Amino acid sequence: MPTPTAACDGELTIAGRASPDALAVEQLSVSRGGRSILADVTLVLHRRTLTAVTGPSGSGKSTLLATLAGLMEPTHGSVTVAGEQMWPGTRRGQARLRLEALGLVMQFGELFPELTVHENVTMPLLMRHESDDQRCSQMLKGLGIEQLANSYPGQLSGGERQRAAIARALIARPAAVLADEPTGSLDERKTHEVFELFRAEVIEADAAALVCTHDPWVASQCDRQYHIASGELVER
Repeated sequence: MPTPTAACDGELTIAGRASPDALAVEQLSVSRGGRSILADVTLVLHRRTLTAVTGPSGSGKSTLLATLAGLMEPTHGSVTVAGEQMWPGTRRGQARLRLEALGLVMQFGELFPELTVHENVTMPLLMRHESDDQRCSQMLKGLGIEQLANSYPGQLSGGERQRAAIARALIARPAAVLADEPTGSLDERKTHEVFELFRAEVIEADAAALVCTHDPWVASQCDRQYHIASGELVER
């Protein structure tokens, strides 16, 4: 298991996984233009556990994910990923943490159209100068799309694209996966099928997952459920 080390300038060189918590948020607040979007959010994500966040459109779910991913600076508070500081932090350290300790799943898959499924899925490994074709094949098989490894995103259905996105998010065994409406573009049958596969892959990868969703069924399949309204995160 990798352990955290530091470069001479004090920044992260390997995203350590020594902490039992995949991701920890403490008193996180985000304000923009004089408006409070998130207020004193405290949250801990444990490995092999899925946590759902529900709330109406505009309630701050996407802001929460962007802040946890190091893409939006909070007004106050801290975010720790795999025992390393995301906030406060440097851009270099945040980029390294995103690469080495986080996986992202967007609503529409967000695959590179010019790359095959295999190339899309293995991109996180290539960016780390690594390769693991066997793990890629195993993940695609587990998600039921091994026959599509050489296909392009434009040739896939919505459910197939989401499965490829899940494989890409988890192939490097991140500490945590941040998922924004991962089944939002799917019908009920595909939602059940894809999310059950997503849950299984998160647990197999020894990761934690934070799932922002409007779907009551998806939320009910998570181990913990929170609701966000008026900037406050409340456990249900």
